[in-house]
Amino acid sequence: MSDDYLEPTTQLSAEFAVVIPAFNAEATLMASIESAHSAGASEVIVVDDGSTDSTAALCRAHDIRVLTQPNAGAYLARRRGAELVTAPYIVFLDADDLLVASGVHESLRILSAQADCAVVAGRVMASLPRGRSRLNNQSYSEINTRTLLTQGYGPFPPGAALVRRADYEAAIALDVPEIVERYADDYEMFIRLSVVGRIVQHNTVSLVYSMYAGKSIGSPEKSLLCKESIRGHYARHLGINVRLMNASAVAAAANARMGRASFAQGLYWRGCTKVVVAACYKVLSRLGNSGLKQSTIVSGAGTSEARG
Repeated sequence: MSDDYLEPTTQLSAEFAVVIPAFNAEATLMASIESAHSAGASEVIVVDDGSTDSTAALCRAHDIRVLTQPNAGAYLARRRGAELVTAPYIVFLDADDLLVASGVHESLRILSAQADCAVVAGRVMASLPRGRSRLNNQSYSEINTRTLLTQGYGPFPPGAALVRRADYEAAIALDVPEIVERYADDYEMFIRLSVVGRIVQHNTVSLVYSMYAGKSIGSPEKSLLCKESIRGHYARHLGINVRLMNASAVAAAANARMGRASFAQGLYWRGCTKVVVAACYKVLSRLGNSGLKQSTIVSGAGTSEARG
């Protein structure tokens, strides 16, 4: 881990906990834990989500609090860890990402001062293959339930955000049933949090994010299908109109994602191939004549088929 992200711990206005869902994370976990301690976390809790490597043993060897469970996905691992938190604020950090102290402290300052906020997040520095990095764009001008559902993707990785524990508990207790997909689980978490409080983002980097390393890259089509399932579920329950992606649009987005990952890894021929395939599927999606499922408009009033 770069020393750039190991900043001295300063006196904080309030305590916060870091919950780390971990699956076969022995190669990266200790760096993530070290970044949490450097940021000033009062509690660090690792939830080993059915790992087959030495994730849990590594935690025990370093006297890190660790819970183990059969593999159930990050969403439920986060919940189990959060149940043990006593601090008023939580960061849900993935096991291959790093906290940046200055950004976390700015989130803590804002969240402590604004009682109507459920989530405050910083900017995200993407860690790319071959030792490169870049500052991710802020893709949302306003983050609320409607924009999360209509734009259709998470605003930032979970580790970029500081969450008020009371609001997290309120989000779990909403009358709207959870769907708990195996992918895009943080997207569902932020949708539910947006119902109970405001979500804001400031300009200080709070997270170094391992780009092109997660399961959404390994299984992009599954990730997108789960994300669309979540969108449809909450659109129906909350009465917000959304146009779900048809099968061609999902294939286009999945190939585009794989193309970007290939370029980042220096696999230029594979990247070019994926980009061309994505462009073809995008045309088919727009024409609506691919022979695949048409796009669906979802609202609280029900669903209807539409060309897209």
